[in-house]
Amino acid sequence: MVLGVARTTVAIELATAAVLAVRFHFGYGLGAGVALYHGVFHGISAFNNAGFGLRDDNLVGYATDPWIIVPIAVAGVLGALGFPVLLELLRSRPAVRGRARHLRPLHTRLTLVTSAILLAVGTLLTCALEWSNPGTLGPMEWGDKLLNGFFTAASARTAGFNTVGTGSMEPATLLGICVLMFIGGGSAGTPVAARSPRSRCWERRSWRRSAGTPTRTSWAAGPPQRRCVRRWPWR
Repeated sequence: MVLGVARTTVAIELATAAVLAVRFHFGYGLGAGVALYHGVFHGISAFNNAGFGLRDDNLVGYATDPWIIVPIAVAGVLGALGFPVLLELLRSRPAVRGRARHLRPLHTRLTLVTSAILLAVGTLLTCALEWSNPGTLGPMEWGDKLLNGFFTAASARTAGFNTVGTGSMEPATLLGICVLMFIGGGSAGTPVAARSPRSRCWERRSWRRSAGTPTRTSWAAGPPQRRCVRRWPWR
């Protein structure tokens, strides 16, 4: 397990650093050593969801450069999924009696589905609220608006990077970001928050209780009330 975590971490960080270093060198004219340093720094910062940048404006200067913000966003999302999910995705599974070859455990499916929903909702919310804001997405082309909306949603849950000025965002956008920050990423991942699988469990339990039906989580099998682990976020 420890060796798998170490290998996964090094592989993702090296891949991210390589893409960024090449872009910094050929796209921004940085020397090979400086470009490599920038790439490694941002690669580690992204996967570990640290949110540290080497510029005063974080990543605002790269807002329209997909070769910079896409690798950082992908590394941050992978780190937020959690190592159990990453290792499970890398593990091959044999087919069993015609069932799906890669039938994943409940935790993996719950994390992937919840993360996808949060990314989609966060992207749509950011774009809808900031599309015409002259201080954020307003001056950008529509493709850059969508890209930065996605980056904001991905970064808000986990990393803390920013490609637009947060001080110029609409209050509703900031509220949505706070919600994403609270939910965070998957269990045993690099971010620290309530965790997306647990938040999904809370949502399902609250919804079913309000409807007066027995509580049971998605894809769960077994007695009601026993599928969600009752723990606080810091435990």
